[in-house]
Amino acid sequence: MKVLLSFFLLSCMFAAHSVKSQNIRFWGVFQTFTHTINCDKFDWSFNISNLVNPKHHMFVQLVYPASDVRLQIVNIFRYNFNSRWRFGIGLHYQRNFPFDSRYFSEYRPFSQIEFNQSFKRFLINHTLRLNQRWNETKPDNNYDLTFTTQYKTQIIYLLKKFSNVNKLFYLTGYSEEYITLFGPLHFKTFSEYWGYIGVGYQYNKNLKMELGLGYEWMVRNSIYNTRSILYPSFNLITNLRV
Repeated sequence: MKVLLSFFLLSCMFAAHSVKSQNIRFWGVFQTFTHTINCDKFDWSFNISNLVNPKHHMFVQLVYPASDVRLQIVNIFRYNFNSRWRFGIGLHYQRNFPFDSRYFSEYRPFSQIEFNQSFKRFLINHTLRLNQRWNETKPDNNYDLTFTTQYKTQIIYLLKKFSNVNKLFYLTGYSEEYITLFGPLHFKTFSEYWGYIGVGYQYNKNLKMELGLGYEWMVRNSIYNTRSILYPSFNLITNLRV
């Protein structure tokens, strides 16, 4: 319920007219690939994703050209304490506007804790992550440190399973909130929101595909101008047990 309500309310914010001069609103396209290797109590996940703005925009004297907006590469190493609890550490690399002159990089080492629940056909995952964000400041060639937390709730509802071949359809969605603790990116305490709803198809134990609709909202600067993106999303998820 939290996922659906949050996504609905923030999608309404996306559609609403803004009175601020340089709030950015546009449709994008998002693609992501995730691969996980499982080994007894441990697993390692690699994720690469890319967000594209396919259209040239002008926002009250602010030019926002069509381009790749964000390239992310995330590695996570987890310890599975039991079927409910997992602990992880990782490194998140982000390159903003990766293929044009506006590019700048960000490095985020992080630690996280996960808690899993199941109820009939529902699978629920809660993730709390602490980020140390080194964000590149190009004019002085410096990387300033900001601390943020992320809280993510993801829900999967199993629709229909074909047990003889291990195939199933499912609905999924998540709600993810970013809280900035301190640092130069501390424009607002509640600094980012990500939401997603989609449908997935699990072909077998090692391959899943999802198609959905995602939403992102973030505070861009100290005068609280924002950026909101609504996008179709395609996700490919693979798994290997060794």
